[in-house]
Amino acid sequence: MAARIFPPRRSYGLLCLILGASMLIWGQTLLASRLHGKTYIIYWTLCFLVTSLALILALWETRRLRIQLQEEEKALFREMVRQIELARREKEARQDSPEPSPEKGGKERQ
Repeated sequence: MAARIFPPRRSYGLLCLILGASMLIWGQTLLASRLHGKTYIIYWTLCFLVTSLALILALWETRRLRIQLQEEEKALFREMVRQIELARREKEARQDSPEPSPEKGGKERQ
């Protein structure tokens, strides 16, 4: 899986945030005099839905990242345990193997 700097789901969340903020600014400034009755309700409901969608996408991304972090932590822990076990086995193998004695052609310690 190739690492991406800015995944599409984050782009969608950013787009929703920008659109919601823009709608808020436009609704309070440029469109304030034109929004009456049904158009007022529809406009602000749409603004609320876009902002809510941005929030939902952010929560979804947070949950996905938390799950990914947990999986990486588990994999790291398994790898650490595997390396410790391998080191323990190597140490036991070194202790169990006989050292060469001086009578059998080994070097004498001085």
